Amino acid sequence: PYGSYASVEAAKAGLTAAASASSTRSQRTGPAGARQGILNLLALLQARYTSTEEKRQLAMLFSLISDPYFQPTKQITALLGEAENATVSRIELEEGEDKGG
Repeated sequence: PYGSYASVEAAKAGLTAAASASSTRSQRTGPAGARQGILNLLALLQARYTSTEEKRQLAMLFSLISDPYFQPTKQITALLGEAENATVSRIELEEGEDKGG
């Protein structure tokens, strides 16, 4: 399924193939394999859904994953940043009190 593809290009090739092929590598199992499957699925969906609203919807969808190990927080943050076209427009530095000795 989608989680077994290493890249968007591999997924496209797999989906358009005339016959299915089995992997010569052993399938990843356990938490690491599950996390990688989630990241692969997110990458596939990001390649397909690129509008501002679609990015927001993907961020909301993947934020429903309650386990912090499996939730792709960096990718969710990036999606929201892209959707909002976030940029740093100004930085202000304020002088603070010197609390030294």
